[in-house]
Amino acid sequence: MTGPSAELVPDSTGPRVLSVGTAGGITSGFDGLPDGGGLVRLGDDILSIDEEQYRLWDSGLLAPKMSALLQWAAHAGIDRPDEQLRELLTDHLMVEQARDPDELLRQAAAHAVRFIGYFIGNGPSRSPRFLVKAGAEASSVLAIDVVLYQFLLRADGTVPIAELCARLDIDGMPDDVDPARHVMEQLPVLLRAGVIGLEPHITDEQMEAL
Repeated sequence: MTGPSAELVPDSTGPRVLSVGTAGGITSGFDGLPDGGGLVRLGDDILSIDEEQYRLWDSGLLAPKMSALLQWAAHAGIDRPDEQLRELLTDHLMVEQARDPDELLRQAAAHAVRFIGYFIGNGPSRSPRFLVKAGAEASSVLAIDVVLYQFLLRADGTVPIAELCARLDIDGMPDDVDPARHVMEQLPVLLRAGVIGLEPHITDEQMEAL
């Protein structure tokens, strides 16, 4: 990735921004597309965006704080970072992580998750911690709970987060655990670990109508 590390600009306030779609990289040689632009698969569509905007989008795969991302972009010489980020948000290539519970659930209905990592499991001794990592050869391991494990095991990018969470077996979990809200709150951690991709589930028209 070309964007900021999580530690670049310390910031414990403000929303995070999350990139939506699958990275196609900086490309050249395609008829009708400018050389040096970036490709993103968004649902069934392949989109071409300019290099600077692609660098911003690529950085959103680390789920940075919006303020940290904008500071990094200005330092990196990206032109009009505020405007370019707003365009990415408007085009649903990025999403500002909601804080309001109702808005968080709205986002859960409008997006799906695709698991792209590698499961290690929780071993033979009934540990409450399940381990995942970005790939079989990856060295960093992430510990998750049983709700996230069940969700990721089913996450193929085709079912909305809210709908998938409604299917989970949450027996034995505290009564105040809302699976959809729990998953949505943990999306930045899962994105940074490189074990998921965030996908749109509905059209732009449906998104505007929610």
